[in-house]
Amino acid sequence: MDAFVCIEPESGDYFLGKSFDDAVNQAIDAYPDRLTHTLRVGHAAALHLGVMIQ
Repeated sequence: MDAFVCIEPESGDYFLGKSFDDAVNQAIDAYPDRLTHTLRVGHAAALHLGVMIQ
């Protein structure tokens, strides 16, 4: 399942989306002034940032 969950820790509310942006935008709409945490469902990290050296 490729999905993302964005959690607002103060309320415990969470928002599921098919993309990172979808989940985050739902949380921003509900709680525009709060920080949230986003995870990719079934993965250790939401995103992979890095450089490929050849």
